[in-house]
Amino acid sequence: MNFNMGATAMDNAAGGEMATCGGDVIIEPHEGMEFESEDAAKIFYDEYARLDHNHPLVVAQREARQTMDEKDKKIQELTAELRNKKRLCTAYQEQLTAFMRVVEEHSEQLSKKFENVVNNLKEFEPIDQLLLHRS
Repeated sequence: MNFNMGATAMDNAAGGEMATCGGDVIIEPHEGMEFESEDAAKIFYDEYARLDHNHPLVVAQREARQTMDEKDKKIQELTAELRNKKRLCTAYQEQLTAFMRVVEEHSEQLSKKFENVVNNLKEFEPIDQLLLHRS
């Protein structure tokens, strides 16, 4: 790549690296780089953006649209799945509440029956004792 109008590095008076225009050296941008002017910085970054990279620096508009479409589709799928899970959860909660009501009703009925049996036994206990003593 020809960097005729690009930037190259050179040491500045403060001991840091300074990018200047001109030359064929490819410099990776890094924090703390200094340029002779804003135009030199713009030229450097424009040239750097045109280089071949192992990853895209800018996503093509069609790719971005596809990516967003894919993301939107995935979000819609997950939202629908979440809605179904919430619906199922509500149905399970209603079934559980109904089951608990039935269990409580049966428990009350069993308690009353058990109480009746205990009362009947208490009522017949003296008679049973009397019969045991007679024999």
